[in-house]
Amino acid sequence: MTKAPAMVLTLFLLIPLAAFFPSDAAADNWPMFQHDAAHSGYSNTTMQVSPISAWNFTGKSDLSIAAVANGVVYVSSDGFLRNEIYGVNASTGQLIWNSSYYIVDYAALFCPAIADGIVYTLTTAYNASNGNFLFNYTSVNASTSPTAANGIVYFGTNSSNNFAPGGVIAINGRTGQQVWSFTGEQGQLMYGGMVHYPPAVKDGVVYFSSGGGVYALNAANGALLWRYSAIDKGWGSLGCVSVADEQVYDNIAGNLSCISAQNLRWKLDTGRGNRFAAVNNGVVYINSVALDASSGTVIWNNSLTGLSSPVLADGVVFYGHYWHSDEGSHGKWNKHGIVGCNATTGEVVWEYTLSGFSDSQDGGYVSVANNMLFYSDESTVYAFNLQPLPVSPMPPAQANDNLIIAALTTFALIGIAAIFWLLKNGKKELRSVQIGQTLLLCSLSRSLGTYALSRSSSFCSFRSS
Repeated sequence: MTKAPAMVLTLFLLIPLAAFFPSDAAADNWPMFQHDAAHSGYSNTTMQVSPISAWNFTGKSDLSIAAVANGVVYVSSDGFLRNEIYGVNASTGQLIWNSSYYIVDYAALFCPAIADGIVYTLTTAYNASNGNFLFNYTSVNASTSPTAANGIVYFGTNSSNNFAPGGVIAINGRTGQQVWSFTGEQGQLMYGGMVHYPPAVKDGVVYFSSGGGVYALNAANGALLWRYSAIDKGWGSLGCVSVADEQVYDNIAGNLSCISAQNLRWKLDTGRGNRFAAVNNGVVYINSVALDASSGTVIWNNSLTGLSSPVLADGVVFYGHYWHSDEGSHGKWNKHGIVGCNATTGEVVWEYTLSGFSDSQDGGYVSVANNMLFYSDESTVYAFNLQPLPVSPMPPAQANDNLIIAALTTFALIGIAAIFWLLKNGKKELRSVQIGQTLLLCSLSRSLGTYALSRSSSFCSFRSS
């Protein structure tokens, strides 16, 4: 009787492991809205296959987008009589300090900014280590999250009159004293001239958007450098500006405009305004699409809906996400969570769904810092570990060793079995793929189970045992 041959899967090692499992990277904070003063939305943190839940922190009421610096997570909270600012241990979720500040409407909409040991809210500055009060700047009449750069803190501003023009004001980051202010053009309709989203700062230039157009100002003195006015100036003109590679990306009234040297380079209907573009390596991400930064050509569209502004880390684009569910009740019909998509293909590689339902049609916002992901939704911050599992050095696997695949993923496109148990002398030992290993254990389609291992210097394979 002839024995049926075992099925063998072979994968040639054409791609270095370092491309998928990078070495230790420099610490990367998330000190303000969309990571940095240019609002790139990009973090150079590294991660494992799937984020693992670490802790939750719940405030007294709705919490802002998380800013992260030097091992501390900072979030603002709405309050009945006073707003709150919290400093939370990024590793454990334990409260380090909290302080109250001058009440403003919808404080949870405004992400704090941290620079030079100071945390800035919409109206007040605190010592970032202990929460001690430093100074107020309530007269600024800020209407956006702060943007900190080179010792100056910038805010968008508006007027108590909905039809009045908005602008930008700059304060000294050490004293709170006004350095300069600039007022834009009058809006044509209600809210048309107001500034609702934080200005971007890059290479000594401040950029902001309102119903009067996209403005570029000298960051030191507020002098107008140029204005691009050929954009929607009416209702809903809530411009969101990101800057990268000498191009300005303004998503206003659902249209993303790419402006270079004061000229429109390309424009795309994004389907929804009030979202910032994230930019890295010549690719622009916004809503459900990825675009070529030079031409605006769509690279992929995964057709997801209900997405927040995107953030990028280690080849994954993360979004806060909401979607309608028929399971809710009493006006709360929407599910909320996080979705992670392959930045090259748009394929969903990871999802996390919160329990319960919400009446909000906005997904929460994601921040990524120092190998952790933070997601603010309503009154809770959810933290996830992204750091690869520690692995003790072990000798290379040998032919005829047994392999139990404990986790499969398509995260790195080729389905690395990043976590597995290796049977050595009858004893299970936890292993993962490491930089420098000559043996790559991979499968896009293998089921979880036990396999016999084969190897050579040029390829590896495994088959059912």
